[in-house]
Amino acid sequence: MRGFSFAGIVPLLLASILFALPISCGDDDDDRGGVYVPPDDDEDVIVPDDDSADDDADDDSINDDADDDTASPDDDLDDDLDDDTASPDDDSDDDLNDDLNDDLDDDVDDDVDDDLEPTWILIPAGEFMMGCSPGDDMCEDKEIPRHRVILTYNFEMTETEITQAQFEDVMGYNPSYFSGCPDCPIEYTTLWDAQDFCEYYGGRIPTEAEWEYAARAGVETRYLCGNDVNCLYDYAWFSQTEGEVERPQPVRQKLPNAFGLYDILGNVEEYVFDRFDADYYETRPDPDIDPQGPEDDELLRSITRGGPYIYNYFSDVRLSSRSTNFPEHPVAVIGIRCARDIVEEKYIAYLREKCDED
Repeated sequence: MRGFSFAGIVPLLLASILFALPISCGDDDDDRGGVYVPPDDDEDVIVPDDDSADDDADDDSINDDADDDTASPDDDLDDDLDDDTASPDDDSDDDLNDDLNDDLDDDVDDDVDDDLEPTWILIPAGEFMMGCSPGDDMCEDKEIPRHRVILTYNFEMTETEITQAQFEDVMGYNPSYFSGCPDCPIEYTTLWDAQDFCEYYGGRIPTEAEWEYAARAGVETRYLCGNDVNCLYDYAWFSQTEGEVERPQPVRQKLPNAFGLYDILGNVEEYVFDRFDADYYETRPDPDIDPQGPEDDELLRSITRGGPYIYNYFSDVRLSSRSTNFPEHPVAVIGIRCARDIVEEKYIAYLREKCDED
């Protein structure tokens, strides 16, 4: 059963309080009081382009046990998915962001170990090329066409995949098939379990566009370190790393990408919130602004990204690789990385829009 999380609604409460405040548009001698709206910066935060999505792994074969426990999804699950989707924010202020993060952290249950709280990495707004990297002959149809995506808001992602210790500390149990390794990524969870964990810290599961943008961190190459797979051994655990890798490995043992995210490729695949539509890329506008994934409630499979530690060869740990799984079917190669909105950015964007109307 999905638990209630007060921290998950804190951003909404803060937003409603902020939106009730009076507005003072950016005139120095304006004496109306209320919240001062700083003038727009002409500088746009643009992060280099990226390319995109790879790999279809139906990871069901990793555990025979998983097949027996598979729950087939239904329309109610689709409704839950839509209800839980968090909308992205716009523009940013570091001081406000620090205060907000402190407030969210303070609302977490006292029984939770502060030392196990995830570290959050700021991902700046920008644009990238999503889909098959230039010259990549391993791309599948579902990674094509390469298309331009703009994310107009800053957001945060957890520095590492969520570990077994972190998950158990919050949720009270450890479902991992490979349990007994506190610093290894949690796996064998459903998408809903993953969402519940992220909500505990005021977060959510990232969209597919957010995931690839954060994973690429400005590169357009096949892998996060270049086009030659030999560079990847320093960054990712996958089946060709130092012999056969037969289980998840402790996080932070390899190098991070340019944004500071560890194990973004390899180790375990990571849930994203989008449902899978094989033709989705072909229908996207140019540019595709803040995409949230297909809206078709009849789509049953969700997307996972990043490639797992096992039976994924060089093609599966490419930045554009895309895999799928039923959201209620736990698998021992799929784990969790959380994203988090920066609430006050929405408020600043709202104020600027109101001032423009005046």
